Amino acid sequence: MTETVFTAPLIHWAWPWVGTGFAIVLIGFLFFSNQLRSDKSISRWKDMVWLSWLGVLGYLLHNIEEYGIDLQGTIFAFPKIFSQLMGAADGSNPAPWGFFTVTNITLVWIVLPVSAWLSRKYPAILSCIVSALFVNAFIHIMGTRAMGGYNSGLFTGLIFFLPFSLWVYGYALKHKSTWFGWGCIGWSLVVGVLTQIAILRGSINAYFAGILSPTAFVIIQAVNTALLLYLSYIVGRKYSKISNEI
Repeated sequence: MTETVFTAPLIHWAWPWVGTGFAIVLIGFLFFSNQLRSDKSISRWKDMVWLSWLGVLGYLLHNIEEYGIDLQGTIFAFPKIFSQLMGAADGSNPAPWGFFTVTNITLVWIVLPVSAWLSRKYPAILSCIVSALFVNAFIHIMGTRAMGGYNSGLFTGLIFFLPFSLWVYGYALKHKSTWFGWGCIGWSLVVGVLTQIAILRGSINAYFAGILSPTAFVIIQAVNTALLLYLSYIVGRKYSKISNEI
């Protein structure tokens, strides 16, 4: 797989390492400054804006495990796993390289940071950021059955995504008057399942069934992440407004 990776165009295997640089910078802003906090009078861990940016950091770290180097020392491991799951026994990459690159760059470098930025005005958008992490963790947990054990991304899913999601949703339900309640959480999970399972998985099935061309397959991923941003904005605006009126 290493040979296959390094014969791909530079951007397709180099972007996770650029994301590592973004993660380091974000760690500095999150833990060594107050720039990403909305209320310095409360703990960072109870600040919805700060938590939104923490969710972005979580996905950047997740990308490192999936596409940088995983716990088994495999470089750019997730495409190999994807190949195996889709029936490429020789470990070759049956999907266009752009599928992995476009899906992750649009989501992790654009949609999630824009959502975190919007959280200053619409704090409940945090619920949809959390949903993206929670649904992804669930996918990796289910992947252990298909892979018979560890899969690239499982570690960050278990130690970051899952506890982070449960913490935010649990705290929100205890402070519904100032955060958000079941309605917001329910819709955020609908958004997560729609974009990360229904559309994503549906497009994968359509591509391997020969219904979608490689170009259409990649374009759908960009459209899907744009849809995630739009729906997150709708949910965040709706429930932040309700929260502010209580």
